[in-house]
Amino acid sequence: MLDINNLKKIRQSLELTQFELARKANVSQSLIAKIESQKLDPTYSNVKKLEEAINNLSNIHEKTAKDVMNTKVIFIHKDTKRAKIKELMLKNGISNIPVIENNNIVGMLTERSLLHNEEAKTAEEAMGESCPIISRDTNIKIIKSLLDYCNLVAVQDKGKIVGVITRSDLI
Repeated sequence: MLDINNLKKIRQSLELTQFELARKANVSQSLIAKIESQKLDPTYSNVKKLEEAINNLSNIHEKTAKDVMNTKVIFIHKDTKRAKIKELMLKNGISNIPVIENNNIVGMLTERSLLHNEEAKTAEEAMGESCPIISRDTNIKIIKSLLDYCNLVAVQDKGKIVGVITRSDLI
């Protein structure tokens, strides 16, 4: 339920003018001004109109993958040697690298997988399962859930990986 006493803060957080919110809620701008200045106690039906408009607008303003993804994507081929992998990780300050074959992600290489597979000489020998691949429009809530189970999420657009997201990108 909408806390009508916080209408001004809510409206401002959505970066809307009184007029814009009024138009979206199908009420007058003066009604919103009076509610925000606490000069009017609105009817239940007007509160419901405002609540519905704010809920719809909040969903529009939710971040998606394209808002948080890192577009500097570093891949390694499955035949990449261990020394080159370590060099890439150190040079770029990363701890997760997607492994590719024929432009498709076939696995993930992490610091942990390198540590636990000391005898591995190539990425293929040390890599773990592939990471989830999502679209640019995937909601941030879904991305957070995926990152509870994996270290990195790849973002794909028209069959091409265009970005990656890690927990640090969300922070």
